[in-house]
Amino acid sequence: MPYCHRSVASRPGCIMALTPSSNPQALLNAQLELWHHTFGFVKSMALKSALDLGIADAIHAHGGTATLPQIVTRIKLHESRFRYLRRLMRVLTVTGVFSVELSVNGGEHVYGLTPVSRLLVGSPNVAPFLTLILDSVFVSPFLGLGEWFQHVMPEEPSLFKAAHGQDLWDFTGRDAKFAKLFDNGMVADSDFAMDIVIKECGDVFHGITSLIDVAGGLGGATQVISKAFPDIKCSVLDLSHVVASAPTGTDVTYIAGDMFESIPSSNAVFLKWVLHDWGEAECVKILRNCKKAIPPRDAGGKPDSGKLRVSVVRQASWSRFFLPVPLHRGLMPTSRLLANSANLTPILSLMLDGVSVTPFLRLGDWFQHELPDPTLFKMTHGQNLWDFTARDTNFGMLFGDGMVADSAFAMDIVINEYGNIFNGVSSLIDVAGGLGGSRVRPSRRLGFGYNRRPNRNLEDRKNRTETSGMTERPPLSKAFPRVQCNVLDLPHVVVGAPTGTHVKYIVGDMFESIPSADVVFLKVILSN
Repeated sequence: MPYCHRSVASRPGCIMALTPSSNPQALLNAQLELWHHTFGFVKSMALKSALDLGIADAIHAHGGTATLPQIVTRIKLHESRFRYLRRLMRVLTVTGVFSVELSVNGGEHVYGLTPVSRLLVGSPNVAPFLTLILDSVFVSPFLGLGEWFQHVMPEEPSLFKAAHGQDLWDFTGRDAKFAKLFDNGMVADSDFAMDIVIKECGDVFHGITSLIDVAGGLGGATQVISKAFPDIKCSVLDLSHVVASAPTGTDVTYIAGDMFESIPSSNAVFLKWVLHDWGEAECVKILRNCKKAIPPRDAGGKPDSGKLRVSVVRQASWSRFFLPVPLHRGLMPTSRLLANSANLTPILSLMLDGVSVTPFLRLGDWFQHELPDPTLFKMTHGQNLWDFTARDTNFGMLFGDGMVADSAFAMDIVINEYGNIFNGVSSLIDVAGGLGGSRVRPSRRLGFGYNRRPNRNLEDRKNRTETSGMTERPPLSKAFPRVQCNVLDLPHVVVGAPTGTHVKYIVGDMFESIPSADVVFLKVILSN
């Protein structure tokens, strides 16, 4: 009998159907899509690690293809990390950053550069720009995006400022290390983009005798224009701390100033990656100053200089960056898994919490250093996941709710499709089973960003559980009431276990001993 046709009345704990024709495979497909969204950051963090380690340069140095031992000779990698590098390369090849030719007869795999990774070597390349975008300064604010939507900011609604206490420009002005990263990234982007702009859209520069690049940084774009059109007098306007670091020995003039106050006179005003950083009022002010900077016709300006003419040059690739998505009414199959009574919101919130995500920002460092404990989590937080969960009450709650939600979803399908494997079982021990998959309604927390979790404790949780009447039998116990179900876990976990169920919670350590039972149940254990 199809899963979705089971009577909800006869099985109160079953998952509501996604659609009238849904089946377990449809549920699992929707869950898989959610996992793809949830762990999408792994792809970008793998790329960040490749940049930190210089893997593309290592392959390039060997002629464009290289085995793992050859790559290791060119990158900074501690020998204890060698076996993990193969896993990193697996991610990078699956995502198309590198190619791989599988070995035969036990030989080494051969990795190669793809059109994507060739942009990370040679000149011009976009590696500095990607390094900037993937830096923790830019990435970490997004961990608080949900909270940012819920609160009214006293000043500008900037996610960056909410995370760092100052806007991007003030932060860059005060942090010399990040400022260098920022400038190098902008130059790399300009070198890459402007080369294409000059070749494909160079006609927009014809007839221009002078040009001012507003907020042009180190003048990466302007230098490309100056080389392509040597008759154009090119200048760059930026703040004094930026101009102080400008390169010398070029044909570009650097001017210290503020675009909100005035812009030096020029035949043309050049804006690249400027207006999108400001609100409407600021953009109007910038554009008015741009118009003032262009001289009138009788003063040497162009025939239409009485008007502000805007020439927009757009990179074709950006038009495909945000793919058009067809509009649908109501919830899609994936989002329905975030709204049902046994939904996946808590497990996704756990996986996307700052505590879980931030370690990946240091993956490149982890590969380069020897640590007594080879876990990325411990290098970041100073203790392993289990010790952290035991000591951080809020994260412990988040972890427990996440595991319960995952169990509730998965076990309903397992019991429905493979329940026969439990026939004849009289006792079962769920090793490291946490809260036992009990149907405790997960708390709808707000603001899952790092260090933004509400101040709640396990006693509050127990009180809510005992008084709400929402505790039900865990899926296995409910489906097979004759099976004596037990859960083994550590003391701090068992103390938060729900009451009023038919499951017995046992305090213990699986590394020391496991209570006797007909069946030992392990779910998401050995992978850790």
